[in-house]
Amino acid sequence: VAQKILKLPKCVLTLPSGKVDVKPSSVSINSAVKFEINYIISRKQLVVCDIPCVLEDDRMKDKIEISFSKPSQGGGEIENVNYNKQDGMAVITFLQTGVAERLAKKRKYTLDLGTRVCSVPVHLHNDKQIKKFQDDVGNQEEEESEGRAKDQMVEVEKGTLQG
Repeated sequence: VAQKILKLPKCVLTLPSGKVDVKPSSVSINSAVKFEINYIISRKQLVVCDIPCVLEDDRMKDKIEISFSKPSQGGGEIENVNYNKQDGMAVITFLQTGVAERLAKKRKYTLDLGTRVCSVPVHLHNDKQIKKFQDDVGNQEEEESEGRAKDQMVEVEKGTLQG
């Protein structure tokens, strides 16, 4: 269809304001999209998943903190516990670098909730960001994420997507 239109000397476009005569011509479009992905892996934060909801929020948070602070289980001193009851998840921030990494290598942790002991999956907290996104027209957006801590390692991937 496009080839037939390009062979015409002129085309008439009907618009709400009237008719317009136009001369068809081809347009080349560069459909490349350039971007940079920052994948930030925290060395102090551990994500705990599949936490059963068996206690009130405050008691659950305390039990998680007590369980993960036990050196006998590879734990350490805790700076903060962010518990989300709806998701059954917690993000634990340790004071020392290396504790979260050590626990994440095990992939499972025996969580003692007092009334119940269960095995829960654990992994390092990570954050993915797209930065320096540039579309084929040359528009560029800068995406920034808040709070880059000194305890984080950064891997950067640069790439181009062709459409």
